[in-house]
Amino acid sequence: MTRDLSAGTGSDGSNLLGFLCAVGAFSTLHRTMPDREVLMSWLPHTGWRAGIYIDGEILTIADCETLFAELESRRSYRKFLVRRTEPSKGSSARRKAGRYDNVHDIEIPDFRNHAMLALRKSTIERRALVDWIASLGCDVPGKDNCIRDTAFRTLYGASNQNFFTTMLQLSGRGKERSRATTLAHVEQALLGQWEYADAKGGMRWDSSEDRQHALRPRDPSPDIIWTERGANRLAIEALSLFPTAPGHRELQTCGFHEEDGRHFFSWPMWTPRLSLDAVKTLLTQSELSRLHPRRETLAPLGVEEVFRVERIQKGRQRNFSVASPILK
Repeated sequence: MTRDLSAGTGSDGSNLLGFLCAVGAFSTLHRTMPDREVLMSWLPHTGWRAGIYIDGEILTIADCETLFAELESRRSYRKFLVRRTEPSKGSSARRKAGRYDNVHDIEIPDFRNHAMLALRKSTIERRALVDWIASLGCDVPGKDNCIRDTAFRTLYGASNQNFFTTMLQLSGRGKERSRATTLAHVEQALLGQWEYADAKGGMRWDSSEDRQHALRPRDPSPDIIWTERGANRLAIEALSLFPTAPGHRELQTCGFHEEDGRHFFSWPMWTPRLSLDAVKTLLTQSELSRLHPRRETLAPLGVEEVFRVERIQKGRQRNFSVASPILK
């Protein structure tokens, strides 16, 4: 069955979650089908809709089944299992041997051990786990001898919302299996119209999950956050395309930049069909982080638009604003 390109179907690239969902699916299919030509572009069709092509044919339901099988595999969810050793001297009492729930709690010795084990098992052709670890953070010391982590991290542990725990739940592991992603969720995210019919299970990368209420008649915090579960599961896979590295003052995450203490993330919409390597190169273009990216610089690379969101922090909670087109 071929994809129906009716109005409003599939992930919308003008939404941060939609963008991450699409590139996460693209990256996973590329890894799953090493002998096939997997390309991606964005189609201006009632928004910016993702076009993923396999050997020249646009994504089908059968391809979604292959994608879902990879998401369900042991190697796919094991990357969320970063193990603790015995707490080091001075560690908080809540850090005990077992699995880390949150990336910003990972102690430096455990992170280094995790990275070295992954490096020994990786090759130039098979480096998915190494890329994933590089996207989580690096061993630059942070608070309490823990790593400094990715700017995409939004979940702190409040109300049992933990970064790795939520990922495991979306993968069908952990205590709350009712939040698991199904094949229907994946098909909905990539081929259907988003209905936001899933209770919880969000990574807070969608602006609709922002619960600030300064201009609202009542506090919306107790309300259920409705999400697109399949989109969140696929978006997790996109993190590997955004590595971290030490910066002048703090850890830097690919695609983010700071202006006057405010943090922004920018991403491109490209119309040519690009390979994964080409997309990785495009995502690192410094032009994307300029206050006003220049069309004459990005157009030769196939970029038709650039979207930007602000990462909003209120107390210990992080969210992202509604995206704005910024290419002049």
